[in-house]
Amino acid sequence: CCPGWVRFLKSQYPELTHQLSSAKSPQQMFGSVAKSWFAQTLGVAPEKIFCVSIMPCVAKKAEREMEPHRTAGTYCGFDGTELPWQAVHADRPRAHVVLLHGFTEFPEKYRELCRYLRQAGCTVWLPVLRGHGQGGIVHVDRFEDYVRDMACFLRDIVPERPLLFGHSMGGGVAARLLQERPDCAARAVLCSPMLCPQTGRAPHWLALGCARLLLRRGEREKSPLFSGAYDPNAEFSCSGCTSRARFRAAMDCRAECPAYQTMGASNRWVYESLALRSRVLSPRACRRVQVPVLVCSAGRDTQVSLREQRLLAARLPQGRLLEFPDEKHELYNAGNAGLAAFLGAILEFFGLTAGYGKEETK
Repeated sequence: CCPGWVRFLKSQYPELTHQLSSAKSPQQMFGSVAKSWFAQTLGVAPEKIFCVSIMPCVAKKAEREMEPHRTAGTYCGFDGTELPWQAVHADRPRAHVVLLHGFTEFPEKYRELCRYLRQAGCTVWLPVLRGHGQGGIVHVDRFEDYVRDMACFLRDIVPERPLLFGHSMGGGVAARLLQERPDCAARAVLCSPMLCPQTGRAPHWLALGCARLLLRRGEREKSPLFSGAYDPNAEFSCSGCTSRARFRAAMDCRAECPAYQTMGASNRWVYESLALRSRVLSPRACRRVQVPVLVCSAGRDTQVSLREQRLLAARLPQGRLLEFPDEKHELYNAGNAGLAAFLGAILEFFGLTAGYGKEETK
């Protein structure tokens, strides 16, 4: 079954995926035959046979990341809401990593990072955070709802105490999770964590006051303060990436799936994101975190405030700050040299051998 067709059906007509054939592409079928029947016929050990395919279809590159290495399911949030998750499994996992995505993001955006983590021996778990994965406006009643959802996910889905990786909003969720449940993870990397969104020229207190006033217009109404809306013609220069190829890959993924085409944030979400600052930087809350935490900051970040990231790292008992002065918000979408430095740092922090390549997505 053509992997390009599989990807198209899963993104455009997910209700029909149960009718897909389980057959692999011809190149994958030949590989299986070569390492079973053909190896037995020749009397050669299967691990000594290598299959090399030269194929015109670029979708073949993604086929190696399909089953059996990828699984998906749903988990119950704290209030019974069913939320989706995905996982990328290592053959012999040395560790489990729970990856929390950023505002308006989705698991497929981390496909390359997951591949590198899997090569280093990690099974990666990617829960979809409340309000995401369905298009429309991102809404949450309370920011702490994310924290309670993740406590349920760790309890019900992840088989052992994991390593945490949180980017942007997911970094804020991870920080609060560690403060509320200090034994939930062994170590944590906070990648450009959203502890306080950038508010432009307006001081934080003024932005918070405006957000509070806007709640009167309707908590679920789209906020005029933060956009985050999907724009199919978004410019690379205005993005949080320093790799044009990786920016294009993420945009292509959003274009293919309407569920990833979010339309901004609700008034309540904006208020909760701005109110997070005082809670997450509370000295008492920070002292409750008893595991090593690596805070990774991007020097050219225009989406979240760097000052709060430095404060958090300083207040955590085992906090450490690592700055990438030439990178933008999405460190995992940096150019090859920046990505190699970022990956090397987090794999070393996690105590894993770097087994990743450095080729840029085409």
